[in-house]
Amino acid sequence: MASGRSRRRGGRAIDADLARRLRAKRREARLSMEALAAALGVSYQQVQKYETGANRISASTLYEIAATLRVPISDFYDDLPGAPACSGARSTDRVRFETLMATPGGPEMLEAFLALPRRLRRPLIELTRGVTDREPLDNTAKVVALPTWR
Repeated sequence: MASGRSRRRGGRAIDADLARRLRAKRREARLSMEALAAALGVSYQQVQKYETGANRISASTLYEIAATLRVPISDFYDDLPGAPACSGARSTDRVRFETLMATPGGPEMLEAFLALPRRLRRPLIELTRGVTDREPLDNTAKVVALPTWR
């Protein structure tokens, strides 16, 4: 009964977005699921269910999560799909960053990329685009020859 009502109002999509944002924020804070669970007084499995969207997050729990992660609670709600625009709307870059942080291997990929010398970053981006057959987002990137290592 409640799930049907939620579906009509787009509750499922919002719950999934909140779950993705929670995972990204927790990983960005470098906090394990176990540590967040302990801070909230819930089980590791409960946090896992929050992050997969299997269980909804209550307002009071979301407030505790934001306090634990030291982020404004608005970070979980800004720029939700279908929500009216507000002055605190998040940028597309922020959404991409959160998606990266919530993706398995994303934080490690970011760390490895940032550890690269600057001269190798653009060639790696072009190589990755070539493997995934994706066009640059701004269509201004130029293909750069990869350096040879000997």
